[in-house]
Amino acid sequence: MLKTATAESLYREGQQAGSDGRLEDALTALSAAIASDPAHPNAHYQRGNVLRRMGRPEEAESALREALRLNPQLAEAYFSLAFLLRDQGRLQEIDIQLHALADALPEDAEQIEQAARLLADYGIFSAALDLFKRAADLKPELARLRLQTGQMQQKLGQFDDARDSFLKTIHQDPRSGPAHLLLAHNRRARDREDECLVLCEQALNMPSLQEKTRI
Repeated sequence: MLKTATAESLYREGQQAGSDGRLEDALTALSAAIASDPAHPNAHYQRGNVLRRMGRPEEAESALREALRLNPQLAEAYFSLAFLLRDQGRLQEIDIQLHALADALPEDAEQIEQAARLLADYGIFSAALDLFKRAADLKPELARLRLQTGQMQQKLGQFDDARDSFLKTIHQDPRSGPAHLLLAHNRRARDREDECLVLCEQALNMPSLQEKTRI
C-alpha cells in the first residue's frame, strides 16, 4: 500500500512538473514513480510525453507502448503515439495504432471519431472512412458523423456512396448548409458540364457563404 501511495505521489509530482514545463524534474519524478510501481500505466504514458517533448523519440515510443501494454484502453496514449509517429513520417503505423484504439474501445464513439478526424487530417482517408463509419453506426443520431463519412467517400472518389451519406445527413438535419453544398459539389464531380452545378461550386468559394456554412 505504501509503495502504491509513493508511486502515485511521484506520478502527480511529475505530471505537475510536466505541465509547468519543467521537463527534467518531470522525467525524474515519473521515472521514480515507475521504479516504485512498474505497472503504473499513466506514469509510463506521461513519461513518454515528456521524452517526446525533450526530443528523445525512441525512448518516448518505448514508454508509450509500455503504457498501452499495461492498459490497452488508455486512449490518450494511442493519440500521443500517433503524434510521435507523425513526427517521424510513419503514417502506415498511425493507421495501425488508431485502429487498435477503435478495437480496444469498440463502444466509444467519441474516441473513434477523434481517431478518424486525426487520420483525415493526415490524409489517410481510407482508414478515416472506416472509423467514421464505425462511429456513425454507434451514434446514428449524430448527423455530423454521416457528413464526415460522406466527405471521406468523396475524397476517395466514391461519389454514389458520398451522395447517400449527404442525403442521410440532410434527412437528419434539413438545415445543414454544409451537407447541401457538399452534395452539389459531389454531383458536379460526376457531371462537370452542368452549368447550375458550376454555380454551386462558385458559391462554395464565396467567403460570406463559407463563414455561414463552415463544417
